Amino acid sequence: MQNSSRIRNFANSTAGRVALAISLGAAGGIVFAWTGIPLAWFLGAMAATMIAAFSGLRIEIPDIFRTAMIAVLGVMIGSAFTAEIVAGMVDWWRSLVFLTFFIIGLTVVVYFYFTKICGFDSTTAYFSAMPGGLAQMAVVGGDSGADMRQISLVHITRVITVVTIMPLYFRFAEGITISAQSLGAESLLLLSGVDGFILLGCGLVGALAGKLLRLPAYALVGPMMASIAVHYLGYSHSAPPGLVISAAQVIIGASIGCRFSGFALAAIRKTLFAGFGAGLLMTGAALIAALLAAQLVGVESAALMLALAPGGVAEMGLIALSLGVSTAYVSSMHIIRIGMIVAIAPIVFPLVMRRH
Repeated sequence: MQNSSRIRNFANSTAGRVALAISLGAAGGIVFAWTGIPLAWFLGAMAATMIAAFSGLRIEIPDIFRTAMIAVLGVMIGSAFTAEIVAGMVDWWRSLVFLTFFIIGLTVVVYFYFTKICGFDSTTAYFSAMPGGLAQMAVVGGDSGADMRQISLVHITRVITVVTIMPLYFRFAEGITISAQSLGAESLLLLSGVDGFILLGCGLVGALAGKLLRLPAYALVGPMMASIAVHYLGYSHSAPPGLVISAAQVIIGASIGCRFSGFALAAIRKTLFAGFGAGLLMTGAALIAALLAAQLVGVESAALMLALAPGGVAEMGLIALSLGVSTAYVSSMHIIRIGMIVAIAPIVFPLVMRRH
């Protein structure tokens, strides 16, 4: 009797909810890896925790866990910036111009989708239509009189839609085979102690510096910049071990699924469908634009597709890593996209509403 009471108390505690979320995420990753689904640890964890959340289970992933794992991805992405890539970044100007016009056009189309088809009020539609900046758009939108909960749900659903479709598209439409993802436990033994401390320092110092400097997506950008510097200067040639990357996928995937904990599916069905439709619209636009403009921009279509598809910065960087598709380019374009949206969207809002 006493043991069952302890189990109930643990299950209702924060530690119990976190342990359950991680366990479900890992189980989902194992199932997806066994069935051969691409990006198995990430998508499996996300799917398992979403199902659990809508089933009424109390699960959560603390922000500090997600932040730490995003920092790991930042260090990993930074290690992909070779001297040749850094030198060639000046040639990305055409991509930046195209990205700017793509964001503007996409936002206008999705805004009218939300107002004319989904029945959103203009303020909620404006901040929901922005292809990025989930947290910032929800906060600024709420302060401007929009429905903060609706904005958050739409952006979460948009990210889930994009990051689910893209790996499946590349596997089945493009025929790009994603190698089976093992846990890579042996890679821990290959990492020297000095390299381990250097990579850990990149993550900790980079995240702290990014937060102090108020960088967009600081948990990823700060460690990435620190990792680029360390690898470019030759202090390290190593990357985070495969086991750590697999764990990062599970935590980040589970953290997305846990966002739906406490929501009744029936109460948010309409908003979820609106977000799913927006995600499909944005993903389709990215695919078409990349196929049509890749040669003009001067990059391969696969890289441009991943750069334009508005998933989360960490999630899209993870997909690029798994596919082996221009990780440095894709991650840089997404960081710039988020920075542009966060900086410009609140400034443009009064002008758009006045005209509206």
